[in-house]
Amino acid sequence: EVGAQIVSDDEMLQNSPIDQSMPVGVINTFSDGDKLIGTDFQITGKAFDQGGGNVQSASLIINGQEFPVDTNNGFSEWFYNWKDVTPGNYTIQLKVSDTSNNVAQAADTVSIKIEARDVYITYSSVSTYASSPGLY
Repeated sequence: EVGAQIVSDDEMLQNSPIDQSMPVGVINTFSDGDKLIGTDFQITGKAFDQGGGNVQSASLIINGQEFPVDTNNGFSEWFYNWKDVTPGNYTIQLKVSDTSNNVAQAADTVSIKIEARDVYITYSSVSTYASSPGLY
């Protein structure tokens, strides 16, 4: 006699391993409170899933605007080329999601300040004296 066990959806969910752990990530390039001078930066970091799944995506949120990041090695290492940055205060957050639909909205957050470059202009004054014969 062949027997089959009927299992409800609830029982199956209780008995199956479900990844409920948030993925984690870190921003390596900046530390909270950094003051920097420049206009172009490569932001780097790492992201991984603690629950046995895989990282599905990662993005940076810079002052509320989201930018997907490029990966070097799967999703363990990532980078973003931040260009034409103007002086000001910036909050940078790392958002990471895994293949189990867990999303860490602020896996890491840093606040930095980009300062303007001091510009020095040097010039020299040149005096010329011209004389014309016969004119006094």
